[in-house]
Amino acid sequence: RSHSNLHIVDQGIPKEVRFDVHTGDFASWFTHDPEIKKPSVLYYHEKEFYPNGFKVTALFQNETPVRVHTEVKEKNYLSLTLDNKERGEMMLCMTPTLQSADGFFES
Repeated sequence: RSHSNLHIVDQGIPKEVRFDVHTGDFASWFTHDPEIKKPSVLYYHEKEFYPNGFKVTALFQNETPVRVHTEVKEKNYLSLTLDNKERGEMMLCMTPTLQSADGFFES
């Protein structure tokens, strides 16, 4: 059983990573460098934690939402590029999409 997501930050300097093995919630804090054009890569265990999909969000300086471009180029590897032109602290979160009792999906 995989117990974590691995975030390889190519768009900055990593600071902290947290992963909840019970909920699948993932968070990473890093210093974003807008000069780096190469995407960050996130390994995730789709079958174990994200069978119904996921939602990725990012905040700049813990308050300003940042658009995240995502692409799955290889199974369980998510490529991420941030729409942010400023250097500074960034928080990246990945949460599983949950299926409700009536069969509808919630994020």
